[in-house]
Amino acid sequence: MRIPNGSGFCLLFVGFALFVEAANLFREFVSKKLICKKNERNEIWIRRNSYPAFGASMKKSFFVLLLIAACMAIVAAAPEPNSDHPQFTTKNELILPANYRQWVFLSSGLGMSYGSSSDHPMFTNVFTPQWAYNEFLKSGKWPNQSIFVVEERGSETKGSINHGGRFQTDIMGLAVEVKDESRFPDKWAYFGFSGEGNPSSANPKTACWQCHEDHAAVEHTFVQFYPTLKPVAQKFGTYKASAEQVQ
Repeated sequence: MRIPNGSGFCLLFVGFALFVEAANLFREFVSKKLICKKNERNEIWIRRNSYPAFGASMKKSFFVLLLIAACMAIVAAAPEPNSDHPQFTTKNELILPANYRQWVFLSSGLGMSYGSSSDHPMFTNVFTPQWAYNEFLKSGKWPNQSIFVVEERGSETKGSINHGGRFQTDIMGLAVEVKDESRFPDKWAYFGFSGEGNPSSANPKTACWQCHEDHAAVEHTFVQFYPTLKPVAQKFGTYKASAEQVQ
């Protein structure tokens, strides 16, 4: 598992602290064995300075455990860029999932546009995590914290042995759609990412939300363009057939 940025030091500290504490406890155990001796007359075990040493040891152990707990809390709270669930910064910015190309590929479009066509059509590849995909297959609905990455790539006609049709080239842009009912009042939010992939704030509602609300076939997703999911939604009665009407 990839360690979140900024938390690797804490994990190293936790490991070192546990090692030191174990070494101290072992040394203390050996020392107490050495200072305990049997009284030959009344056969009573005598432990010299046992209680003071035990109290000091407990205080030290408690302090170390507090430090370990604090570090573990930092590690647990740190966002994981390879997570299959939406991850946000403290500023409510979405972190681009670095492993999205390992997700389920839903579909690809070429030159799709809301307006006039372009002389340089792009491919749009859509990905969603396996867990969200599996839940959709069971119900025809997207579970909370579903996330979709739309990867835009350039296209070329001539290259190598190809002289017809189009093939994909470099990434031109990335867009992400998130369903999070507890974080967003309107449940769905949309994000755009530049080439650097820095965390992104949600787009204004007028940018994407309303279009998906008005024209998506299942909730806020364009399942009318996902041929493998369309029959699933139709089976469960979650498919909005009116979304197929030509505008």
